[in-house]
Amino acid sequence: MTELRRGLLVGLVLLLLTGCAHAGQSTGSTQLTLSGTVRAEPGCPGPVSLESRCPARPVAGATVEADQNGHEAGRTTTDQNGRFTLRLTAGTYQVTAINAGGLKSTATKTVALTAGTDITLIVDSGMR
Repeated sequence: MTELRRGLLVGLVLLLLTGCAHAGQSTGSTQLTLSGTVRAEPGCPGPVSLESRCPARPVAGATVEADQNGHEAGRTTTDQNGRFTLRLTAGTYQVTAINAGGLKSTATKTVALTAGTDITLIVDSGMR
């Protein structure tokens, strides 16, 4: 094999290896933070007057899912204060919280994530 062919072959192999090394990296995949709180309403049983509203209570252990175009993009569970954080790429997501309490209710919100975003999802506590 001539020196020129050997040099071209080595160069081609290096080019291919470089391309393969970058194949798993997607461009524009900057991770943004979607955070929020899951709360349950009503927070107290019985009738609530306008003067003494019963605040929504945080839901610990609620499942929070972010779907994009029908595919799950992220899933987490809320902490003891009902807080959650997901790292996602920019885009539009259907974010659903599933109550961890007695009533298995859900709350869904469409979120256009372009920067760090904080949302609140309110599920039904089942109290009446």
